[in-house]
Amino acid sequence: MVKSQKTGTDKAASGRRQTVFPQQNDRSPVGRDSFIPL
Repeated sequence: MVKSQKTGTDKAASGRRQTVFPQQNDRSPVGRDSFIPL
């Protein structure tokens, strides 16, 4: 589930997510999930 969402959201929030958590976005599903609704 997390991997499926990451493939579609990773491209949309790839520039913004990397700015907040460059290495946590791929390791912590919670940190990356918390950023989508934000």
